[in-house]
Amino acid sequence: MTFTLSSSTDDVSSVASYRYKIDSGEWQNGNTATITTAGKHTVQYASVDLAGNVSSTGTRDIWIDLTAPSTPTISYSPSYTEGTWITSEITISASGSTDNLTDSGLLAYAYSIDGSDYVSGHEVTISDQGVHTVSVRVRDAAGLTSTIVTKTVKVDYTAPT
Repeated sequence: MTFTLSSSTDDVSSVASYRYKIDSGEWQNGNTATITTAGKHTVQYASVDLAGNVSSTGTRDIWIDLTAPSTPTISYSPSYTEGTWITSEITISASGSTDNLTDSGLLAYAYSIDGSDYVSGHEVTISDQGVHTVSVRVRDAAGLTSTIVTKTVKVDYTAPT
């Protein structure tokens, strides 16, 4: 993640430079820096005018997330064994995904049925008869996506004639 310091003003002698400090590191001269490690980082910054006056120090926390959420667990109601036929509608639920920085309550679950666009939600009921493919993914606050889990369900509740 790269940040740039800018927009300081000095009505008398003009802004000459910027300086910053990342976490407990040393003060650095410059207006641009890159942080590549995951986690919470505290950036302190100030501007310096041509006379050598230093502005008050600003502070900003930056969170960097490089890890996608874990793969969700899939469950069925009623109980179902993948690859077999079920004679009623079936509800597929996704849960249990975790993330290193996003609280589990804020993870965004979504599902796709038979290749359609993803829809927000952690649960879907399949009532149409036939063979259906359900894909589930989870996104964290940084937009990183878990491994997509794909399951096939076979629904047939019509007796032969």
